[in-house]
Amino acid sequence: MIIGFLRVRVHIPLCNSLKEKRSVIKKHLHRLRKNYNIGISEIDDLDLWQSCQIGVVTIGSLKESIDKTLRAVLKDLETSSDIQVMDFKTEYI
Repeated sequence: MIIGFLRVRVHIPLCNSLKEKRSVIKKHLHRLRKNYNIGISEIDDLDLWQSCQIGVVTIGSLKESIDKTLRAVLKDLETSSDIQVMDFKTEYI
């Protein structure tokens, strides 16, 4: 069993309040959870308007399939028009 973890720091340039930020992030989390069958949550920068850290977790028996899923999630976030990926880190256990 292998666990893959992806930590992504994003910038949300058009947000002017925490309410706007939550709306944007919630939309992305729901869509990604549904499309990729992953565990995903906002994990840091909870009180900052234009910054967010997202944690993504998936589990499987082959590292290649886990890596493929995490890369697809990252690419999906990178191509989103309302957020910008600033940094990311991938870990395997």
